[in-house]
Amino acid sequence: MKVLAGMQVSTLMEPQGLGGNSYGSGIPTWKLVIVSPTLFFKRKKMKYKLTDGTIELNGKTLFRIQALKNFGNVKAGDLGGYIESEKNLSQENNCWVSDNARVYGDAWVFDDAQVSDSAQVFNNALVFGNARVYGDAQVFNNALVFSKAQVSDNAWVFGTARVLGNAWAAGNTQVFGKAQLENGYIE
Repeated sequence: MKVLAGMQVSTLMEPQGLGGNSYGSGIPTWKLVIVSPTLFFKRKKMKYKLTDGTIELNGKTLFRIQALKNFGNVKAGDLGGYIESEKNLSQENNCWVSDNARVYGDAWVFDDAQVSDSAQVFNNALVFGNARVYGDAQVFNNALVFSKAQVSDNAWVFGTARVLGNAWAAGNTQVFGKAQLENGYIE
């Protein structure tokens, strides 16, 4: 059997002999060969890792993150906020969760979005583009915060609500249901 350069062979078995198999006599039977296709799939360099620092929140374990390389305003070695798993924060672009911010459940932060201070993003919420969520703000359920939108202070965005464009939800505001705040300010 030929193994291509860059491939790692985990298990390689020789033919099990001739004859006596279900294909008729004289045809060799091969056992499964498991090959790691490192030649074909190369994992991109990760920008952060999960550390051993954890907190418990609503029955979930969240891990503090640490930057592995410089990007945006983040330097290699900087500690970030808390996420439940790598599915909550993209390894690409300049998105980041900092301070004591928390992202968990099926929430996802990507593009160049920032979640900071003590803000929380959870359930199925998405924060992306150049959006900012900070202060004690919460974005949850199926809410979207994107473009250059900001959610700050004690504002909540939830349900299927959207905050987008140059919008800013601040103070004790609640944007919920099917509401959409676009290019405006609400406090």
